[in-house]
Parts: sequence; structure tokens; C-alpha cells
Amino acid sequence: MLLAADHDAALAVRSSKPCELAEVLGRHVADYARTHPLSAVQRKAVRAIIQCRTAALGGHREWCDGCGFERYL
Repeated sequence: MLLAADHDAALAVRSSKPCELAEVLGRHVADYARTHPLSAVQRKAVRAIIQCRTAALGGHREWCDGCGFERYL
């Protein structure tokens, strides 16, 4: 369970790195789709964007424990 203080700290850390489209879609597409129905093609595109550069499509993530740098391969 994420506490409010933890959430605020996580947002502060995230705001220091570029925002990814996949991250935005992953967080908000369900709310958007409740009032704006998506076609099958749109749902497929959203799913592909969210899964891009993840293990779901066969890639993997590397990160540095020291500085927090991440990259997807």
C-alpha cells in the first residue's frame, strides 16, 4: 500500500526524469476510455505502446542501483 507521503516522494523522483507516453497511457487510458470508447484498432495501438520496451514484448530492463538510471533493451 502506497502512503500519501510515499506517493509524493515518488512523484518528486519521477518528475526529475522525462515522462514516457507509455507511462501516461498506462495510468490514464482506463479513465479516458470510460467516457471515450476506443475502437479495436485504438485499443490494440494503446496496448502496443504500453507494452513497448518491456519484458511483455521480449525485452528487459537494466538499471543502476547507485544513480537510478534505467534503460530498456
